[in-house]
Amino acid sequence: MEEAAERMDLPTDAWPQITDVKEKYGGLRIYYQGCSLSDEAVFDQIIEAAEERIERTCVKCGAPGRVGPCGMWSYCGEHMPETEDERVL
Repeated sequence: MEEAAERMDLPTDAWPQITDVKEKYGGLRIYYQGCSLSDEAVFDQIIEAAEERIERTCVKCGAPGRVGPCGMWSYCGEHMPETEDERVL
């Protein structure tokens, strides 16, 4: 969010406040408040991109990944379990 606010050239007092971050079903959910309506659409796009990116990131090491056989978490080739029983977080 800071990087996005800096790119938008917003003063720090205009930056939104992150109120909650949750992991759910292998994805990330980010909640915020405190930005103007004119900036809200931009921050929504930034958050949506971050939420989509985390779904393509290995939960074990952070490398690029894809959803595994369990259908919920993403893994890279090195950490991809062959079956749901092998899934270890």
